[in-house]
Amino acid sequence: QKKENLPSGRLFEQGLDRKKVYLPGTVLKPNIVVPGNDDLKKPPIEVARATIKVMRDCVPAEVPGLAFLSGGIGDKDITQYLNTLNALNEPLPWNLTFSFGRGLQRGALAAFAEGDFKKAQTSLLIRAMANSNATLGNYASHDYPLAKVVSD
Repeated sequence: QKKENLPSGRLFEQGLDRKKVYLPGTVLKPNIVVPGNDDLKKPPIEVARATIKVMRDCVPAEVPGLAFLSGGIGDKDITQYLNTLNALNEPLPWNLTFSFGRGLQRGALAAFAEGDFKKAQTSLLIRAMANSNATLGNYASHDYPLAKVVSD
């Protein structure tokens, strides 16, 4: 069988075309691009640039949105990465947002397990507000004074 030399994004697109996926009605849920080794943690700007490069190489422009998964990355780190992606103000064909199950719930679930329901509610509210602001590129950790109560 002949192997085609196409960019990975084109292969992705061809596979979706074969399945008759309507790309303008799709929201892709990728991970942020980070090194696989915790010892190699990179600054948010490097993570954002690597993520954008991979997305540009792999995701068709017809896909209207990318809802990033937290992928086990720490709550504050994943929020900072999303914020940096949006704060770059690069012209991108997609809206960038979050789909952070663990990244929203981790602190709230821990507080709930301890029986501290007020702390659980506050933790969830803080993470939701922080990530909402990160989708606009407006996140700053010091904007959340209640975070001291529930810091992770």
